[in-house]
Amino acid sequence: MTVGLVHTYRYPVGSWQWGLPRGFSHGHDPLVTARAELREELGVQDAELEHLSVMTPDSGMLATRVALVLARVNDPIGRVVDVQEVSAVRWLHVRELWHWVAQGRIEDGMSLAALALAHALGHLPGR
Repeated sequence: MTVGLVHTYRYPVGSWQWGLPRGFSHGHDPLVTARAELREELGVQDAELEHLSVMTPDSGMLATRVALVLARVNDPIGRVVDVQEVSAVRWLHVRELWHWVAQGRIEDGMSLAALALAHALGHLPGR
C-alpha cells in the first residue's frame, strides 16, 4: 500500500512541508472537494472516496470543522494541475510513510491527524 504526499509551501510557518492533499471547500459536499484537490495536487483522476470523519484543526482558536476523506486511488500516475502550490509529489509505501512520521519529516498536524484516524479505523496498516 502506498500513500500520496504533496510538498507545499505553508506561508504561516514560512517553510515547505510534506503532507496529505487538502484545500479549501469546493461546496457543501466534502467528496467534491476531495476529488478536486486530488486532481489539482496529485493529478489523480480516478479514486474511490469515503468520508471518514471531521476534525477541528485548532479548537482553541478556530470554530472550524474539516472533513477527513479516504481516497483509494486506482491510478496514482498523473500530472499535478496546481504547480503554483505543489512543488513535488511522493508516493510512499506505508512502511516508509511511518518512518517519515517517526523522523519528523511530516509535521503537518492535519496530515498527522488524518493518518492516525485512518490507522485507527483499520484503513492504514502500521509499521
